[in-house]
Amino acid sequence: MADHRPPTSRRTQAIGFWLGLGCFLLLLVFPVDPDNGPASGLAAVVSLMAIWWVSNALPLFATAILPLVLFPLLGIMSGNDVAPVYFNGTIVLFLGGFMIALSMQRWNLHKRIALGIIHAVGGGPSRIILGYMVAAAFLSMWIANTATAVMMVPIGLAMVLQVEETAGVRHSRTFTVALMLGIAYACSMGGVTTLVGTTPNLSFQRIFQIIFPEAPPIEFGTWMVLATPIGITMVAVCWFILTQVLYRPSPEVQIDRDVLERERAGLGPISFEERSVLVVFAITAVLWIFRRDLELGFGTIPGWSNLLPFPGMIDDGTVAITMAAVLFFIPTRNQPPRAASEAVAGPIRKWPRPLRRAARFATANRVMGAEVIPRLPWNIVLLFGGGF
Repeated sequence: MADHRPPTSRRTQAIGFWLGLGCFLLLLVFPVDPDNGPASGLAAVVSLMAIWWVSNALPLFATAILPLVLFPLLGIMSGNDVAPVYFNGTIVLFLGGFMIALSMQRWNLHKRIALGIIHAVGGGPSRIILGYMVAAAFLSMWIANTATAVMMVPIGLAMVLQVEETAGVRHSRTFTVALMLGIAYACSMGGVTTLVGTTPNLSFQRIFQIIFPEAPPIEFGTWMVLATPIGITMVAVCWFILTQVLYRPSPEVQIDRDVLERERAGLGPISFEERSVLVVFAITAVLWIFRRDLELGFGTIPGWSNLLPFPGMIDDGTVAITMAAVLFFIPTRNQPPRAASEAVAGPIRKWPRPLRRAARFATANRVMGAEVIPRLPWNIVLLFGGGF
Protein backbone atom coordinates (compact mmCIF):
# COMPACT_ATOMS: atom_id res chain seq x y z
CA MET A 1 0.00 0.00 0.00
CA ALA A 2 1.35 3.42 -0.92
CA ASP A 3 2.33 5.77 1.88
CA HIS A 4 0.18 8.91 1.55
CA ARG A 5 1.50 10.69 4.62
CA PRO A 6 2.75 14.26 4.08
CA PRO A 7 6.52 14.51 3.43
CA THR A 8 7.05 16.57 6.58
CA SER A 9 5.35 13.86 8.60
CA ARG A 10 7.52 11.12 7.11
CA ARG A 11 10.61 13.25 7.66
CA THR A 12 9.68 13.86 11.29
CA GLN A 13 9.12 10.16 11.82
CA ALA A 14 12.46 9.27 10.24
CA ILE A 15 14.32 11.85 12.31
CA GLY A 16 12.54 10.70 15.45
CA PHE A 17 13.34 7.06 14.75
CA TRP A 18 17.08 7.57 14.36
CA LEU A 19 17.28 10.22 17.08
CA GLY A 20 15.56 7.94 19.56
CA LEU A 21 17.75 5.00 18.63
CA GLY A 22 20.86 7.18 18.86
CA CYS A 23 19.95 8.49 22.33
CA PHE A 24 19.22 4.95 23.46
CA LEU A 25 22.61 3.63 22.33
CA LEU A 26 24.42 6.71 23.63
CA LEU A 27 22.96 6.29 27.12
CA LEU A 28 23.91 2.62 27.08
CA VAL A 29 27.51 3.36 26.07
CA PHE A 30 27.80 6.36 28.42
CA PRO A 31 25.47 5.47 31.33
CA VAL A 32 24.09 8.27 33.49
CA ASP A 33 25.02 6.29 36.60
CA PRO A 34 27.83 3.78 35.98
CA ASP A 35 27.32 2.29 39.44
CA ASN A 36 23.63 1.63 38.86
CA GLY A 37 23.14 -0.40 35.70
CA PRO A 38 19.32 -0.80 35.92
CA ALA A 39 18.82 2.95 36.44
CA SER A 40 21.04 3.76 33.47
CA GLY A 41 19.21 1.23 31.32
CA LEU A 42 15.89 2.70 32.41
CA ALA A 43 17.04 6.18 31.36
CA ALA A 44 17.98 4.82 27.93
CA VAL A 45 14.61 3.10 27.46
CA VAL A 46 12.67 6.15 28.64
CA SER A 47 14.51 8.43 26.20
CA LEU A 48 13.90 6.00 23.35
CA MET A 49 10.18 5.65 24.09
CA ALA A 50 9.65 9.37 24.69
CA ILE A 51 11.22 10.37 21.38
CA TRP A 52 9.41 7.66 19.43
CA TRP A 53 6.08 8.57 21.03
CA VAL A 54 6.49 12.28 20.32
CA SER A 55 7.63 11.76 16.73
CA ASN A 56 5.26 8.83 16.08
CA ALA A 57 8.24 6.96 14.62
CA LEU A 58 6.38 3.72 15.31
CA PRO A 59 2.70 3.20 16.12
CA LEU A 60 2.12 4.29 19.72
CA PHE A 61 1.17 0.82 20.91
CA ALA A 62 4.25 -0.71 19.26
CA THR A 63 6.50 1.65 21.21
CA ALA A 64 4.49 0.89 24.35
CA ILE A 65 5.45 -2.80 24.32
CA LEU A 66 9.21 -2.12 24.25
CA PRO A 67 9.52 -2.55 28.05
CA LEU A 68 8.38 -6.16 27.66
CA VAL A 69 11.55 -6.77 25.65
CA LEU A 70 14.08 -4.23 26.91
CA PHE A 71 13.46 -4.31 30.65
CA PRO A 72 14.44 -8.00 31.04
CA LEU A 73 17.35 -7.67 28.59
CA LEU A 74 18.81 -4.67 30.46
CA GLY A 75 18.22 -6.13 33.91
CA ILE A 76 15.67 -3.48 34.89
CA MET A 77 12.77 -5.83 35.69
CA SER A 78 12.11 -9.49 35.08
CA GLY A 79 9.61 -10.57 32.47
CA ASN A 80 7.30 -11.89 35.19
CA ASP A 81 7.28 -8.47 36.85
CA VAL A 82 6.78 -6.47 33.66
CA ALA A 83 3.91 -8.48 32.16
CA PRO A 84 1.31 -7.85 34.93
CA VAL A 85 1.76 -4.10 34.47
CA TYR A 86 0.03 -4.44 31.10
CA PHE A 87 -3.12 -5.90 32.65
CA ASN A 88 -3.87 -4.38 36.04
CA GLY A 89 -7.01 -3.21 37.82
CA THR A 90 -7.06 0.13 36.01
CA ILE A 91 -6.97 -1.56 32.61
CA VAL A 92 -9.71 -4.00 33.68
CA LEU A 93 -11.85 -1.00 34.67
CA PHE A 94 -11.17 0.59 31.28
CA LEU A 95 -12.10 -2.57 29.36
CA GLY A 96 -15.26 -3.22 31.37
CA GLY A 97 -16.46 0.35 31.00
CA PHE A 98 -15.64 0.33 27.30
CA MET A 99 -17.63 -2.87 26.73
CA ILE A 100 -20.71 -1.35 28.37
CA ALA A 101 -20.23 1.78 26.25
CA LEU A 102 -19.99 -0.34 23.08
CA SER A 103 -23.25 -2.09 23.96
CA MET A 104 -24.93 1.32 24.35
CA GLN A 105 -23.68 2.30 20.91
CA ARG A 106 -24.67 -1.02 19.35
CA TRP A 107 -28.32 -0.56 20.35
CA ASN A 108 -28.41 3.23 19.82
CA LEU A 109 -29.19 3.83 23.49
CA HIS A 110 -26.72 6.71 23.58
CA LYS A 111 -28.58 8.49 20.79
CA ARG A 112 -31.93 8.00 22.53
CA ILE A 113 -30.51 9.43 25.76
CA ALA A 114 -29.03 12.41 23.91
CA LEU A 115 -32.26 13.24 22.08
CA GLY A 116 -34.24 12.88 25.30
CA ILE A 117 -32.00 15.35 27.11
CA ILE A 118 -32.08 17.86 24.23
CA HIS A 119 -35.87 17.59 24.03
CA ALA A 120 -36.21 18.17 27.79
CA VAL A 121 -33.84 21.16 27.95
CA GLY A 122 -34.43 22.73 24.54
CA GLY A 123 -36.52 25.81 23.81
CA GLY A 124 -35.03 28.88 22.18
CA PRO A 125 -31.68 28.88 20.37
CA SER A 126 -29.58 29.31 23.52
CA ARG A 127 -31.47 26.60 25.38
CA ILE A 128 -31.16 24.24 22.43
CA ILE A 129 -27.38 24.74 22.53
CA LEU A 130 -27.47 24.07 26.27
CA GLY A 131 -29.43 20.89 25.64
CA TYR A 132 -26.86 19.65 23.15
CA MET A 133 -24.03 20.49 25.55
CA VAL A 134 -25.69 18.76 28.51
CA ALA A 135 -26.35 15.66 26.40
CA ALA A 136 -22.77 15.58 25.10
CA ALA A 137 -21.31 16.10 28.58
CA PHE A 138 -23.48 13.39 30.14
CA LEU A 139 -22.66 10.79 27.49
CA SER A 140 -18.96 11.65 27.68
CA MET A 141 -19.05 10.70 31.35
CA TRP A 142 -19.44 7.08 30.25
CA ILE A 143 -18.48 6.91 26.56
CA ALA A 144 -15.26 8.00 24.86
CA ASN A 145 -15.23 11.71 24.06
CA THR A 146 -14.56 11.10 20.36
CA ALA A 147 -17.39 8.57 20.04
CA THR A 148 -19.78 11.01 21.71
CA ALA A 149 -18.76 13.82 19.37
CA VAL A 150 -19.13 11.57 16.31
CA MET A 151 -22.68 10.74 17.41
CA MET A 152 -23.69 14.28 18.47
CA VAL A 153 -22.39 16.24 15.46
CA PRO A 154 -24.83 14.74 12.89
CA ILE A 155 -27.74 15.50 15.24
CA GLY A 156 -26.43 19.04 15.58
CA LEU A 157 -26.01 19.42 11.82
CA ALA A 158 -29.65 18.43 11.29
CA MET A 159 -30.66 21.35 13.52
CA VAL A 160 -28.20 23.67 11.75
CA LEU A 161 -29.67 22.84 8.32
CA GLN A 162 -33.17 23.63 9.59
CA VAL A 163 -32.03 26.97 11.05
CA GLU A 164 -30.23 27.91 7.81
CA GLU A 165 -33.39 27.21 5.79
CA THR A 166 -35.54 29.51 7.93
CA ALA A 167 -33.09 32.26 8.93
CA GLY A 168 -30.50 32.13 6.16
CA VAL A 169 -26.83 31.28 6.37
CA ARG A 170 -25.78 34.80 7.43
CA HIS A 171 -28.16 35.03 10.40
CA SER A 172 -27.57 31.43 11.49
CA ARG A 173 -23.76 31.65 11.54
CA THR A 174 -23.42 32.52 15.23
CA PHE A 175 -25.86 29.75 16.20
CA THR A 176 -23.96 27.21 14.09
CA VAL A 177 -20.55 28.12 15.53
CA ALA A 178 -21.83 28.16 19.12
CA LEU A 179 -23.57 24.79 18.69
CA MET A 180 -20.60 23.00 17.13
CA LEU A 181 -18.08 24.46 19.58
CA GLY A 182 -20.45 23.70 22.46
CA ILE A 183 -20.65 20.04 21.49
CA ALA A 184 -16.87 19.76 21.16
CA TYR A 185 -16.11 21.47 24.47
CA ALA A 186 -18.87 19.64 26.35
CA CYS A 187 -17.51 16.26 25.27
CA SER A 188 -14.16 17.08 26.85
CA MET A 189 -15.70 18.64 29.96
CA GLY A 190 -18.02 15.70 30.59
CA GLY A 191 -15.14 13.27 30.28
CA VAL A 192 -13.41 14.89 33.24
CA THR A 193 -16.18 13.97 35.69
CA THR A 194 -15.72 10.18 35.93
CA LEU A 195 -12.77 7.82 35.93
CA VAL A 196 -13.98 6.07 32.78
CA GLY A 197 -14.90 9.31 31.00
CA THR A 198 -11.51 9.73 29.36
CA THR A 199 -8.29 7.73 29.42
CA PRO A 200 -6.08 10.36 31.14
CA ASN A 201 -8.25 10.00 34.25
CA LEU A 202 -7.43 6.30 34.48
CA SER A 203 -3.77 7.02 33.78
CA PHE A 204 -3.69 9.47 36.68
CA GLN A 205 -5.37 6.95 38.97
CA ARG A 206 -2.81 4.25 38.20
CA ILE A 207 0.21 6.57 38.35
CA PHE A 208 -1.03 7.90 41.70
CA GLN A 209 -1.20 4.32 43.01
CA ILE A 210 2.35 3.64 41.83
CA ILE A 211 3.87 6.83 43.27
CA PHE A 212 1.89 6.77 46.53
CA PRO A 213 1.25 3.09 47.31
CA GLU A 214 0.42 3.80 50.96
CA ALA A 215 -2.14 6.52 50.19
CA PRO A 216 -5.88 5.72 50.02
CA PRO A 217 -6.73 4.69 46.45
CA ILE A 218 -8.71 7.00 44.19
CA GLU A 219 -12.16 5.43 43.98
CA PHE A 220 -14.81 6.00 41.33
CA GLY A 221 -17.21 7.65 43.77
CA THR A 222 -14.56 9.88 45.31
CA TRP A 223 -13.45 11.11 41.90
CA MET A 224 -17.03 11.74 40.79
CA VAL A 225 -17.99 13.68 43.93
CA LEU A 226 -14.99 15.95 43.39
CA ALA A 227 -15.02 16.26 39.60
CA THR A 228 -18.73 16.44 38.77
CA PRO A 229 -19.25 19.95 40.22
CA ILE A 230 -16.17 21.07 38.30
CA GLY A 231 -17.54 19.61 35.07
CA ILE A 232 -20.97 21.17 35.58
CA THR A 233 -19.40 24.55 36.27
CA MET A 234 -17.22 24.34 33.15
CA VAL A 235 -20.21 23.44 30.95
CA ALA A 236 -22.27 26.31 32.39
CA VAL A 237 -19.47 28.86 31.96
CA CYS A 238 -18.70 27.63 28.45
CA TRP A 239 -22.38 27.83 27.46
CA PHE A 240 -22.66 31.38 28.82
CA ILE A 241 -19.53 32.56 27.01
CA LEU A 242 -20.56 30.95 23.72
CA THR A 243 -24.20 32.05 23.67
CA GLN A 244 -24.13 35.33 25.57
CA VAL A 245 -20.68 36.80 24.86
CA LEU A 246 -18.98 35.47 21.74
CA TYR A 247 -21.73 34.03 19.53
CA ARG A 248 -25.09 35.35 20.70
CA PRO A 249 -27.72 33.80 18.36
CA SER A 250 -29.44 36.22 16.00
CA PRO A 251 -33.10 37.12 16.73
CA GLU A 252 -33.86 35.78 13.25
CA VAL A 253 -33.05 32.24 14.36
CA GLN A 254 -36.18 30.17 14.97
CA ILE A 255 -36.00 26.60 16.27
CA ASP A 256 -38.19 23.97 14.66
CA ARG A 257 -38.61 21.24 17.25
CA ASP A 258 -39.95 18.93 14.54
CA VAL A 259 -36.31 18.23 13.64
CA LEU A 260 -35.76 16.61 17.03
CA GLU A 261 -39.12 14.87 16.90
CA ARG A 262 -38.22 13.30 13.55
CA GLU A 263 -34.90 12.11 14.96
CA ARG A 264 -36.66 10.59 17.96
CA ALA A 265 -39.35 9.02 15.82
CA GLY A 266 -36.68 7.45 13.65
CA LEU A 267 -35.48 5.45 16.66
CA GLY A 268 -38.89 3.84 17.13
CA PRO A 269 -40.12 2.56 20.50
CA ILE A 270 -37.49 1.62 23.02
CA SER A 271 -36.47 -2.00 22.53
CA PHE A 272 -35.91 -4.79 25.02
CA GLU A 273 -32.20 -4.63 24.30
CA GLU A 274 -32.04 -0.90 25.01
CA ARG A 275 -33.89 -1.39 28.29
CA SER A 276 -31.50 -4.18 29.24
CA VAL A 277 -28.41 -2.09 28.53
CA LEU A 278 -29.93 0.90 30.34
CA VAL A 279 -30.62 -1.19 33.46
CA VAL A 280 -27.11 -2.69 33.43
CA PHE A 281 -25.59 0.75 32.87
CA ALA A 282 -27.59 2.32 35.73
CA ILE A 283 -26.73 -0.51 38.13
CA THR A 284 -23.06 -0.27 37.16
CA ALA A 285 -22.98 3.47 37.85
CA VAL A 286 -24.62 3.01 41.26
CA LEU A 287 -22.25 0.17 42.19
CA TRP A 288 -19.25 2.26 41.14
CA ILE A 289 -20.30 5.32 43.10
CA PHE A 290 -21.30 3.57 46.32
CA ARG A 291 -18.80 0.69 46.43
CA ARG A 292 -16.73 2.24 49.22
CA ASP A 293 -17.67 4.63 52.01
CA LEU A 294 -18.43 7.98 50.39
CA GLU A 295 -17.30 11.02 52.36
CA LEU A 296 -19.52 14.03 51.65
CA GLY A 297 -18.26 16.43 54.30
CA PHE A 298 -21.53 16.55 56.21
CA GLY A 299 -21.67 12.78 56.56
CA THR A 300 -20.62 9.39 55.23
CA ILE A 301 -22.61 7.04 53.02
CA PRO A 302 -21.58 3.43 53.84
CA GLY A 303 -20.34 1.42 50.88
CA TRP A 304 -22.07 -1.78 49.82
CA SER A 305 -18.78 -3.69 49.68
CA ASN A 306 -18.67 -3.56 53.50
CA LEU A 307 -21.48 -6.12 53.49
CA LEU A 308 -19.28 -8.70 51.75
CA PRO A 309 -16.89 -11.11 53.51
CA PHE A 310 -13.84 -9.71 51.69
CA PRO A 311 -14.58 -6.07 50.80
CA GLY A 312 -10.93 -5.25 50.11
CA MET A 313 -10.81 -7.79 47.28
CA ILE A 314 -13.30 -5.88 45.12
CA ASP A 315 -12.39 -2.80 43.11
CA ASP A 316 -14.03 -0.73 40.38
CA GLY A 317 -12.60 -3.04 37.72
CA THR A 318 -14.38 -6.01 39.32
CA VAL A 319 -17.68 -4.15 39.08
CA ALA A 320 -17.06 -3.14 35.46
CA ILE A 321 -16.18 -6.62 34.23
CA THR A 322 -18.99 -8.26 36.22
CA MET A 323 -21.67 -6.00 34.78
CA ALA A 324 -20.20 -6.21 31.28
CA ALA A 325 -20.32 -10.00 31.57
CA VAL A 326 -24.04 -9.79 32.41
CA LEU A 327 -24.64 -8.39 28.92
CA PHE A 328 -23.15 -11.56 27.43
CA PHE A 329 -25.93 -13.59 29.10
CA ILE A 330 -28.99 -11.54 28.08
CA PRO A 331 -30.56 -12.97 24.89
CA THR A 332 -31.85 -10.56 22.25
CA ARG A 333 -35.40 -10.39 20.95
CA ASN A 334 -34.87 -8.28 17.85
CA GLN A 335 -31.92 -10.00 16.19
CA PRO A 336 -32.10 -13.10 14.00
CA PRO A 337 -30.49 -16.20 15.52
CA ARG A 338 -26.95 -17.04 14.54
CA ALA A 339 -26.28 -19.56 11.83
CA ALA A 340 -25.16 -21.99 14.49
CA SER A 341 -28.57 -21.71 16.15
CA GLU A 342 -30.36 -22.42 12.88
CA ALA A 343 -28.15 -25.43 12.22
CA VAL A 344 -29.20 -27.15 15.44
CA ALA A 345 -32.86 -26.14 15.19
CA GLY A 346 -33.87 -29.44 13.59
CA PRO A 347 -32.36 -31.81 16.19
CA ILE A 348 -33.52 -29.52 19.02
CA ARG A 349 -37.18 -29.97 18.03
CA LYS A 350 -36.96 -33.62 19.03
CA TRP A 351 -35.70 -32.86 22.54
CA PRO A 352 -37.93 -32.60 25.61
CA ARG A 353 -39.35 -29.09 26.17
CA PRO A 354 -37.04 -28.13 29.10
CA LEU A 355 -33.98 -29.13 27.07
CA ARG A 356 -35.29 -27.25 24.01
CA ARG A 357 -35.66 -24.07 26.05
CA ALA A 358 -32.20 -24.47 27.55
CA ALA A 359 -30.66 -25.09 24.12
CA ARG A 360 -32.36 -22.07 22.57
CA PHE A 361 -31.18 -19.88 25.43
CA ALA A 362 -27.63 -21.18 25.04
CA THR A 363 -27.55 -20.55 21.27
CA ALA A 364 -29.44 -17.25 21.14
CA ASN A 365 -27.88 -13.96 20.14
CA ARG A 366 -26.82 -11.80 23.07
CA VAL A 367 -27.15 -8.12 23.86
CA MET A 368 -23.36 -8.06 23.67
CA GLY A 369 -21.67 -10.80 21.69
CA ALA A 370 -18.27 -11.83 20.44
CA GLU A 371 -18.24 -8.96 17.93
CA VAL A 372 -17.30 -6.61 20.75
CA ILE A 373 -13.85 -8.18 21.19
CA PRO A 374 -12.19 -6.83 18.01
CA ARG A 375 -13.81 -3.43 18.65
CA LEU A 376 -12.07 -3.01 21.99
CA PRO A 377 -9.16 -0.53 21.83
CA TRP A 378 -6.34 -2.98 22.43
CA ASN A 379 -3.82 -0.43 21.18
CA ILE A 380 -4.81 1.87 24.06
CA VAL A 381 -4.53 -1.05 26.49
CA LEU A 382 -0.93 -1.61 25.39
CA LEU A 383 -0.29 2.13 25.51
CA PHE A 384 -1.55 2.16 29.10
CA GLY A 385 0.79 -0.67 30.01
CA GLY A 386 3.79 1.01 28.44
CA GLY A 387 3.04 4.23 30.28
CA PHE A 388 2.64 2.53 33.65
